[in-house]
Amino acid sequence: MAHNPEREPGSARVRPIRVILSEDQELVRACLRALLDAQPDIEVVAEAGDAAATVDLVGQMHPDVVIVDLMQPRGGGIHAISRITARWPSVRTLVLTALSQAQAVSDALAAGATGYLLKTCDRAALLNAIRSVAAGGVYLSPEASSVLVKSYRAAPAPLPESDRRSLVERERKVLALLAEGLNSQQIALRLGVSTRTVAKCRAGIAGKTGLRGIAELTKLAIAEGLVPARPTSAGASANGLSATAAR
Repeated sequence: MAHNPEREPGSARVRPIRVILSEDQELVRACLRALLDAQPDIEVVAEAGDAAATVDLVGQMHPDVVIVDLMQPRGGGIHAISRITARWPSVRTLVLTALSQAQAVSDALAAGATGYLLKTCDRAALLNAIRSVAAGGVYLSPEASSVLVKSYRAAPAPLPESDRRSLVERERKVLALLAEGLNSQQIALRLGVSTRTVAKCRAGIAGKTGLRGIAELTKLAIAEGLVPARPTSAGASANGLSATAAR
């Protein structure tokens, strides 16, 4: 896919965010479409009822964001995310699922997902997540962040002392911000450096630790004490998507 300047964080978007819905339950798809069609900056361009059809539609429609349920036929959501990420790396994948286990969150992020939400989220959270990932960010719901942190802290894997010392201060700052969901441009703005400097730091982290994926980097940042646990939200809005969560 050609470079699209509308997808750069901070740039003015001149067309709606193009979304594909990947969900095997027709009623859930209809509810999601009704919500998203009411947004002037979001356009649902296609729907798919299984993983294989989702991948085919991405190749045809070139969306900005694919909203993916993990539990669906003909491959499953993780397989779809992995194939989409490999073939169209600029397409963002946002998981919307009933699965709240740490392994599900970790597997989705490792496959290339750029966001993870539970179906108990409210409307505002879903819309915020879509806009965030479309702008180049990573969005994890408080529930997903919480189970991930608890899982990693139950079995921490800190760096060996030699590798910990070899990560320079700027690399540790970049690692912490990556784990918080910022992309390279946002990190550069936060630290007051160039994107080239951030890229060098990311390469340095990967070279010293062998880690590149968001899930792995988040685990490392938590183990190193660079990222605090985010609190779990007190409850979903009564006006949210809780009715779609009975899976």
